Amino acid sequence: MQAATIGSKLILITGCNKGVGYGILKNLASRTDNHSFIMAVRSAERGKKTLEEIEKEVPKLTERTAIHELDLASTESIDKFVKWLKDSGKKVDCLINNAGMAYKGDTFNEEVVRVTFQTNFYGTIDFTEKMLPLIVDSGKIITVTSSAGKLGRLTSEAVSYTHLRAHETPEHLVCRLLLEKKKKKKK
Repeated sequence: MQAATIGSKLILITGCNKGVGYGILKNLASRTDNHSFIMAVRSAERGKKTLEEIEKEVPKLTERTAIHELDLASTESIDKFVKWLKDSGKKVDCLINNAGMAYKGDTFNEEVVRVTFQTNFYGTIDFTEKMLPLIVDSGKIITVTSSAGKLGRLTSEAVSYTHLRAHETPEHLVCRLLLEKKKKKKK
């Protein structure tokens, strides 16, 4: 991880090839040259193109940014990423959980639900839990959420209120579960 060693704070952003994650990386990188970044992306090739594009406006960003592949739908990919970071000897100051996915179009079936929840919910929990030892004691975890996943949109109130609060997205649940685990470990 040679590239991400210049800045005093190390910020890991998942899913920053496009959209909100792209904007987060570009915004933070343009504000100061005192931070280093890890782009955790499904495709290193697309990550490199994104970095080159941002570097047109933020000179020398490549010198303080590492790119590594991460697919939250794959436990193997998560484990490989965590091992890579652990082996680097670095600790993260801020983890920004931004990666997520949504199917486009009218297709809705069991596979759509499985892949969506594996990526947006279970994979995010698994990744964040495995990252905890690699975050500095004063570190921050930020989880970007979308109202698109609100359970309150379900037509049956009985279903949407059975186990979860209607305003919670899968990302809200990630935060809630991690806080509960942290509370239990302190006891």
